[in-house]
Amino acid sequence: MKDCSKRINVLSGRFSQAQDALHAFFPTALRKMGKEVIASGRQLRVFTVNEEPYANMLQAAGVHAIFTDYPQEMFLYLDKRT
Repeated sequence: MKDCSKRINVLSGRFSQAQDALHAFFPTALRKMGKEVIASGRQLRVFTVNEEPYANMLQAAGVHAIFTDYPQEMFLYLDKRT
């Protein structure tokens, strides 16, 4: 059985050392908590990003994954940038 004693504390914005990734709403990724997650070496996966300017900001911030409602359009946009 999985040990559920080490969970994300949503109220304080902290998470345990046992967590290797965090899924966050995109404004959170650009705040202090998001920067702390990335700096700690954990993966930060962001949802739901449907606009190109936000994808740019998140890529620049170093997030590891972006979830979108429009994957084909986002892939095309990101391919044009590289």
